Amino acid sequence: MLNHATQYPGYLAGIMPIEVATNPKTGNGAAIRDLPMWAAHCFSDPDIARTSSIALVDQATQADVGASDVMAT
Repeated sequence: MLNHATQYPGYLAGIMPIEVATNPKTGNGAAIRDLPMWAAHCFSDPDIARTSSIALVDQATQADVGASDVMAT
C-alpha cells in the first residue's frame, strides 16, 4: 500500500500505514507529504522495529514546511 501511495498520491484521500516493516526510501516522504496520514505501530512488537514507522512520519513532515508534526507515542 505504501508503494502505491508514493507512486499515485493524487488518487488517495489519505493513508494509514500500520507497522511499516522497512525503512522508507529517500523521497517517499516528499511524495506523500500532502496526504493526511495516521500511522500506527506497536512499540512492543518484537519482530518489526518502530524506527521504520517513525522514519516515515519524519520524512513526510520534514518534506512539508506547513505539515502538522503532531505524533503521539
